Amino acid sequence: MNGRAAIAPLTDADMKARVAAPWFQNAKLGIFIHWGLYSVPGWAPPVAKGLRGYAKPTLDLAQLPYAEWYLNALRMDGSPTRQHHVKTYGEDFNYYDFQSAFEAANATWRADEWAKLFAESGARYAVLTSKHHEGYTLWPSEVPNDKTPGRHLTSKRDLVGEYVAAMRDAGLKAGIYYSGGIDWTFHEQAITLNDPQFSNLFKEAAVARKAGLPPPAVVLPPTEEYADYADRHLVELIDRYHPDVLWNDIGYPQNSRLREILAHYAHSVPTGVINDRFSTLHADVRTPEYRVSPKIDENKWETCRGVGTSFGFNRNEGEGELLADFDLIQMFVDVVSKNGNMLLDVGPRADGSIPANQQSRLRALGAWLRINGAGIYDTVPWKRAADLSPEGLDVRYTQSADAVYAFLLDRRGEDRLTLPSFSLAGDGKVIDLTTNTSLPWRLTNAGLQITLRPDDGGLVPTFRIVGAERADRRIPA
Repeated sequence: MNGRAAIAPLTDADMKARVAAPWFQNAKLGIFIHWGLYSVPGWAPPVAKGLRGYAKPTLDLAQLPYAEWYLNALRMDGSPTRQHHVKTYGEDFNYYDFQSAFEAANATWRADEWAKLFAESGARYAVLTSKHHEGYTLWPSEVPNDKTPGRHLTSKRDLVGEYVAAMRDAGLKAGIYYSGGIDWTFHEQAITLNDPQFSNLFKEAAVARKAGLPPPAVVLPPTEEYADYADRHLVELIDRYHPDVLWNDIGYPQNSRLREILAHYAHSVPTGVINDRFSTLHADVRTPEYRVSPKIDENKWETCRGVGTSFGFNRNEGEGELLADFDLIQMFVDVVSKNGNMLLDVGPRADGSIPANQQSRLRALGAWLRINGAGIYDTVPWKRAADLSPEGLDVRYTQSADAVYAFLLDRRGEDRLTLPSFSLAGDGKVIDLTTNTSLPWRLTNAGLQITLRPDDGGLVPTFRIVGAERADRRIPA
């Protein structure tokens, strides 16, 4: 591309043959960052108190607690966002007038502060929204947008480039998100569930996947002009930044050069990862949103979710709307036990600062991983993901190259743990990772009974079991 020798487009067979790169399969934790003009108002309707980030947000788009969908809700007469906007900024305040405030605020942003925090969280990669549905690009794109006369909806400062450099300097992989399925500068009407162009396509996509057929492209607008615009953006991002993850959202135009571009990406970044939102049947990784697989999935998957119920910064979210440290660690372990990664989102303010209550969750997860990470990184699922012990305790499992790990999700003060139908060789060991000490154990008719040390209130204690029967799975390398 761009004058170089042509590369053959990826075929269905090429796509089917792809698997997620070993680095991605072993990483387990990534940080998602939603940052854009929507970070200035930083507002979405609050969810019911007490959900603590558990619920998948409603698909009532007027009530959607995703702050990054602010513009769509603003276009709906009578929506809570519309009412808030008029009261706060005035009837005639154009959404895109937030650009000057965003650019003034982020003048003091330092990408290395993000990188330091993300590394402290234990993440091994990050994914930044280079362009969300609003159409504003966080890099100085040279692709013109004729739909916004009088405006140049690109950042003069190369925020994406600074982010990529800082992540790599900190030893993290740097992924890039791009909204290929929706661009509100091209589609000026509010998207609602009554819009057949939108809602029916999602239904058709779900039916197609279940039938093993290529899904239809969920794209607004489905025009040649927009397809060319998105194509040029993707090529620009690949050539400028060589992202380790190419994370598209919603869908991608079928009247595009997508297969050629993905071939170009595969050639440019051989260890790069492609997600499943490009309107192709096959992808490197499946990306459910606010959902966790109910069982082990042999194909790699990655759940994406906010620390709370919004991806973008939402000033309505407080402690009651965010996952507690304990809940977050439990959910993370559950995801990893089933062959998943967690892409945990933070929503920075316009100036790039990450709210303290979001930072505290990342640091808590990092502190836990510094003790228990041997059972997380570079592991695969064991023979089964979970057990409920005879004592009524919830357990998850993983397997490394030389041990099985058992995670006790909810200790509740018990002095013993029995792992059902679990055998161990006579010279086997059970090591408590918190204290790095061996624990007494014995085989019973109910399974492997472990005598626990006194409960110190620690979150999700982990046990390294040496000499246990292994599942027939290899660590990706």
